[in-house]
Amino acid sequence: MCFDATIELSSLVTLEPNTTALYFNSHADAEANDNAMSSTLVNPIIDTSYFVRTTSNAGCFTIDEIFVTVLPLPQLEPVTIVQCDDDGDGFTAFNLRVKENEINAGHADLGVHLIIYQS
Repeated sequence: MCFDATIELSSLVTLEPNTTALYFNSHADAEANDNAMSSTLVNPIIDTSYFVRTTSNAGCFTIDEIFVTVLPLPQLEPVTIVQCDDDGDGFTAFNLRVKENEINAGHADLGVHLIIYQS
């Protein structure tokens, strides 16, 4: 995940029938079944381990680790794109898709937010 993203831990876990899950910040808390997280929405800023304790109706439990790796946001540089008005009518058509890879510096998964200034 990239820095400044929120994830839902429960969406990462598939439960067996007749089991419940609690989420913890430490393995020790999961073992003790103490201090369960009040929310499964997390926004870590560094690589972080979370622990899920799944308990069956019979009272048996397992503890699994969810390790979240936080990747730095890519550094993007401003891109200058020039389009000439060949017929001098004050209008020109430009397809920004042809420059998309240059605009997002090869990070197609980022999405592109454009701000267009008239100059």
